Amino acid sequence: MPIFLRFEDPHNFSIVAGNFIKALQAADPETQTTLRQYWQQAGLDQFITLDQLEQKLNDNN
Repeated sequence: MPIFLRFEDPHNFSIVAGNFIKALQAADPETQTTLRQYWQQAGLDQFITLDQLEQKLNDNN
């Protein structure tokens, strides 16, 4: 996902981020924890937290 941010491609970032949130919501608690850790390890929290992203996607729907 950072590549979409680096090249200022908000359309593809929103698609990938939306799919990530859908996977997170559908996952069991253990997998949710793992996915949240991956998000943080990738450094994506510096752009947007998962909670902020989820809220933004919910607001757009």
